[in-house]
Amino acid sequence: MNLKTTTIKKIAGLYSKFFKVKSSKNVEKFIETLLFVFIATGISKGLWFVINIVGGRVLGPSLYGEFTLVQAITEIIVIPVGIGVTTGIMKYLAETDKKERITKLISTATTYFFITLIPLVAIYTILNNQIADIFNTGNHLVLLAIFLSIFWALNGFLEQVLQGLHAQKKWSKFSTIAYITSAIVFVYILFTSSTTILLLYVPYLVTFVVFSAQGITYIWKFIKPKEFSSKYLKELTSYGIIAFLVYIATTFLGNVDRIMINYILGATQLGFYQAYYLSSIMILGVLSGIFIRVFFPTAAKHKDPEGMTKKLDKIAPIGFFGAIIISMITIYISLYLYNYEYNIISGIIFSVVTAISFLVVIYSNLLNAQSTKSIKKTLWGMIGAFLINIPLNYFLIKSIGINGAIISTGISFLLLVVYIRINLSKISSSKQSQ
Repeated sequence: MNLKTTTIKKIAGLYSKFFKVKSSKNVEKFIETLLFVFIATGISKGLWFVINIVGGRVLGPSLYGEFTLVQAITEIIVIPVGIGVTTGIMKYLAETDKKERITKLISTATTYFFITLIPLVAIYTILNNQIADIFNTGNHLVLLAIFLSIFWALNGFLEQVLQGLHAQKKWSKFSTIAYITSAIVFVYILFTSSTTILLLYVPYLVTFVVFSAQGITYIWKFIKPKEFSSKYLKELTSYGIIAFLVYIATTFLGNVDRIMINYILGATQLGFYQAYYLSSIMILGVLSGIFIRVFFPTAAKHKDPEGMTKKLDKIAPIGFFGAIIISMITIYISLYLYNYEYNIISGIIFSVVTAISFLVVIYSNLLNAQSTKSIKKTLWGMIGAFLINIPLNYFLIKSIGINGAIISTGISFLLLVVYIRINLSKISSSKQSQ
């Protein structure tokens, strides 16, 4: 028995003891995939966190804040790309093993993705000055965001396809190669060029370009423009439009704090905020990302909301308090490495909110995997959280600075996780009564 098999068996044994159920081949397969993703994510995100810390330290809070703003603008302007399809492709691919259906789904989604991407990039480029006014920044940052958005959107689309194909091992390989290349580029720029925002921007861009090139090569065999089908497009959008609206709400919910900090306090304070935020999710974000990357396709294929909810309920308290402790440690160490001033109150607040966001991620993904009806529930919850977050951010940022932004996020996330958990209970109860 080799090391991999032994490790999987031992983890499966711990799973059986903890949940008091017998392990199975599906559980062992889930654990094996989880291990691959864990190693790849550890390498890739570990490298990116190092790049961020070194880059943030070299650039200082002001330029680091500008880079953060470019990221936020990019996340917002890519929202309409592949509207309704990029968010639905993973679910429908995960539910089928038929090659003909897979080809039609990927061909339809890919064609539609580029049909929306090209004109949107052209429109954004023409209107770059107006976009700069909206975000209260220079148009050079907007142009950087527009160029980044091309590969950001493509990278996101390909990740959805790979997850739907249950190709997490391929994702692991592609991601590792992309981030290693990015790290090499970062070191080269660090020692050969002057200190500008490009120190972080170029490696960030390279990550998406390298991953996208590998992803396109892998799925090329499924891309046949002649297989584009309006029937499949309608099917994808029936779920995807709702998922797309959830994505919009999530994107704005995740960036409203950054946009408002930039407006009210400026780029320098945004740089401090981003340092705390990235430090707080340094480990937890990686772990939750690993779990969801494997968990959602599994939940979509093997629907068992009651059983999975019970398992998550058992894990949640341990994860919550563990997340607070881990985040507090990583924030303290990271702020020292950033060479930014550390505030213990900010450290505690960011740690607690990060732990709450962990609960939002795992429970919302389980709810989303059930059906179109269930994802609508998530949508209403996200919209409600977003609407609560806006006024809270405005008043609390003005009152107590960057701590006000993260407190606002924490309040809205806490209400959201309660709402989602209630809806999971309702779904489990309705299935029991059937």
